Order: sequence, then structure tokens, then C-alpha cells
Amino acid sequence: MYWTDLLIALLCLSTGPLLAQEYTLQQPTSELVALRGTARLPCTLNTGIAKVYWYQFKDGSTPRFVYQFRSPQDQGAGPGFSSRFSVTHNSASNTWHLVIEEADFEDAADYYCSIYIKNADT
Repeated sequence: MYWTDLLIALLCLSTGPLLAQEYTLQQPTSELVALRGTARLPCTLNTGIAKVYWYQFKDGSTPRFVYQFRSPQDQGAGPGFSSRFSVTHNSASNTWHLVIEEADFEDAADYYCSIYIKNADT
């Protein structure tokens, strides 16, 4: 491993009221990214109907809200996160990618993908 490589760990978390149907998230456990490279952190869900949130966790710090994505018209970065952070969605595979461009050492952290699915009856 070179000093210029970053290790970004991925974890998943499911939140929100779950319906009778069971929902599952899948994420790899880590991603190795070259310094100034582009990280594409996947989150795959067994349904395409969800609002997806990403959070950043660093040791000794409180979790930070990174990004939310519901649709191309309803998305945005959290406070303090620049335009280097974005989310793409592949509806065919129900996969969302948190994209971090120009990755830097400050981006090394655990990133959690979280979903919210609203029950139509509530």
C-alpha cells in the first residue's frame, strides 16, 4: 500500500418505519481509493422506492450527514460537504453510489448508507 492510498470503510444501516415487506441493504466492507482519485461507494437495496441518506463516521467525532437522495430533483449535500460529494442512482439495479471526487485524507472514514421508506398508511 502506498502512502497516497485512502481506505474508506462502508457500513450499512436501515432506518425508518419498515413495512410488512423486509428491506435489505448491501454494501461492500471497504474501498481503497488513490489520493485525488474518485471513490464510488455503492449501496444496493431490494427496492427502488426509498430516500437514501449517507452519513460519515470518524473515531471520536459525532456522525455527520453527508448526502440525501430521493430523485435527481430532490437531492443535496449536508452542511460542510462540498460539491466533491454527490450521489448517482442506477434504477435498473436499485444501486446508489456516494461519489467522492478528488478524495483526500480528510475523507477517510466510515460511510453509512441509510434508507427511509414511508408507509402509505401513516
